[in-house]
Amino acid sequence: MKLNQREIELKILNTIVNVDNAVFIAAEKSIKEYHFLSKDPGIKGCLTGKFYKIAQDYATQSGGSKLTEVVLESFLLKSGKEEAIRNKFANLWLEVQNEETSFDEFSHLISLLKERYSIKLMSEMVDQIADHVNNDQARDAITTISTYVNTMHEELDDFQKDKVSFDMSLASDFFLKEYDERAMNPDLFKGVNCGFSQIDEKTFGFMPSQLVVLLAPSSGGKSVQLLNWADHAHRVCKKNVLYFSFEMSEWLCKLRHASLVAEVDYSHIKSTSMTPAERTLVEKNLKTLNNGKYFEYVEALEDPTPEFIEQKIREMSASKGQPEYIVADYIGNMHSRSTSKNAKHWEKNGDAAEGLFKIAKRYNVPVITAQQINRESIKENRKRKEDGKSAAYYQDAASGDQRLMHLSTYVIGMEPNREDSICFYHPVKMRDAWFTPFAAKWIPEYNKVVEMNEAQQAALMALKSADMDSAGDYEKPSVKYDTAEIDLSDWINDF
Repeated sequence: MKLNQREIELKILNTIVNVDNAVFIAAEKSIKEYHFLSKDPGIKGCLTGKFYKIAQDYATQSGGSKLTEVVLESFLLKSGKEEAIRNKFANLWLEVQNEETSFDEFSHLISLLKERYSIKLMSEMVDQIADHVNNDQARDAITTISTYVNTMHEELDDFQKDKVSFDMSLASDFFLKEYDERAMNPDLFKGVNCGFSQIDEKTFGFMPSQLVVLLAPSSGGKSVQLLNWADHAHRVCKKNVLYFSFEMSEWLCKLRHASLVAEVDYSHIKSTSMTPAERTLVEKNLKTLNNGKYFEYVEALEDPTPEFIEQKIREMSASKGQPEYIVADYIGNMHSRSTSKNAKHWEKNGDAAEGLFKIAKRYNVPVITAQQINRESIKENRKRKEDGKSAAYYQDAASGDQRLMHLSTYVIGMEPNREDSICFYHPVKMRDAWFTPFAAKWIPEYNKVVEMNEAQQAALMALKSADMDSAGDYEKPSVKYDTAEIDLSDWINDF
């Protein structure tokens, strides 16, 4: 039996006023007043939506109590509603109570409500597109389509997870059982390793739904490090990698990656001056990338937004399988399509960080990105460190607003020493896995980062100076390219 809009709303309201915590379940599913669409004669707004809002507000204020007829009447009197409106709410209360439903249907009814709202959005989109088309506004039409499609996907993609609760006083019944299960099947409870044992041993890899951020100075190696971690995720951990480059063209992405995997001098490839032996190495090592998992590059300098990333995730999931590791290089170039045109640069980055966080949660995948260090904050922190008042890397060293730090699971600082081809790594924010600062060897000719052994680490950290000069002010010129996508599995003929 097909339910009409009014019946769906009445059944949901019946569950909310009769079942404990049902109103909170609806809120967790992102149900809002605007999802209720049925109209009552003589009423400008939606009465069922107002009813839901009252029930939700009362539950929040009272600590979980269900709305009753007495509470509803009292609320309407205090709010000064006229008698005609109070009578309509009284009649609605009777309608709600007379509706037959079961809590087992609640989740399905909520899905139906969100689908009906998505259809309403679709109708609005068609009307707006028609106006743009009539006025020859192609770009505005495309923007409208993209915005509405993303909103509808958010409505229908129910990514909120069930809340976990447990009574620790009963831990003897479950703790060791779960511990033994994890010990017997360690691979089932690990994330994607980055290849640095100092980090991997503490984090157990980057887990699904985590947002991980690298901090580095301008031209401090952010892209190289992101590439090395992504290559490790693909070749060693055997994961589907989706890599978004918002700074470099597709050919530069290919050059860097070929140099890394083949260990052939980057300048030789870039200048097309490889020796026959180097060409053989490149051909041989590019074949190793075809390991049953994809490493898909998406180069798009013109639309560096979470909305674009999500669009590509859906396309890849439909064609090649869902990505298991996502890189956004880098957040300093990003914004959100919904960001105000008058927003400050750091506010745009904050909106982008919030979008990446939602993507990580929605698709249950680790998202790795990078941000530039605020040089003035670093200089101030180093000065304070000399006075014994602070550490070299503080959380306020990241450019952008505080949402980046708040939403990230791990934030790792990079401190490059170009003269010695060394980079030091600092824990800036490690929610549950603090590590001791360490160093890695960089081989710039190959765009490669190599882990050091314990003896090398000990010797180097003993000599490390905390007064290293910060990076210079050089910025790469901004160049626009057409959007391009690259699957590394199909690369070999390009060389």
